[in-house]
Amino acid sequence: IAHDNELGGADELRRQLVDSEAHHQEQLKHVKDSAAQQELQAAIALSRMAAATMSSCPDDFRCAITLELMENPYILTQSGHTYEKKAIEHALVERPDTDPYTNERFEGVANLVPNRQLRGAIQQWSQQQAQQKDDEVQHLKQAQQEEVQHLKQAQQEEVQHLKQAQAEKDDEVRRLREQLA
Repeated sequence: IAHDNELGGADELRRQLVDSEAHHQEQLKHVKDSAAQQELQAAIALSRMAAATMSSCPDDFRCAITLELMENPYILTQSGHTYEKKAIEHALVERPDTDPYTNERFEGVANLVPNRQLRGAIQQWSQQQAQQKDDEVQHLKQAQQEEVQHLKQAQQEEVQHLKQAQAEKDDEVRRLREQLA
C-alpha cells in the first residue's frame, strides 16, 4: 500500500522528518542572521548620524584652537575672536600676549568675556541636533522592530506549514497502518 501511494517506508518518513527539521533550523538561522544584520545596519546608521552632526556643525560654533564644538565660548577682546574658554586660557598661558588664531601680538593683559549670544545659538543648535537624532533613532528602531516582526511572522508561518505537512504525513501513515492491519 505504501508503495502504491508513493510513500516510502518508515525509514523514508523518518528521513523526510529529519529533512523538514533541518529545513526549519536553516530558516530559523536565516531569521536570526537577518535580525543581526538589521542591528548592524542600525548601528552603522547611528554612527553615520554622529559623524554627520560634526560635519554639519557650523564653523562659527567650533573653537579655532580645538576645532571642536564650543560649550563655553569666550571672546578674546583684543582680537574679537571667540574660543572655548579652557582652550584660550591654556593658549594664553603658553603665549600670554598673542592671539592663537592670528598669531598677532597685543598689548596688555588678555581680556576674556563670555560670548553669551553664541553660547545660546550653540545650545539651540545642539538641542535641534539631539531632537533630530532622537527622531532618527526612533525611526530606525521602529523599522527594525517591523522587520523583526515580519521575520517572526514568516518563521511562524513556516513552522505552521511544517507542522501541517507533518500532520498530513502522520495521517497518511495512520491510514496506511489501518489498511495494513
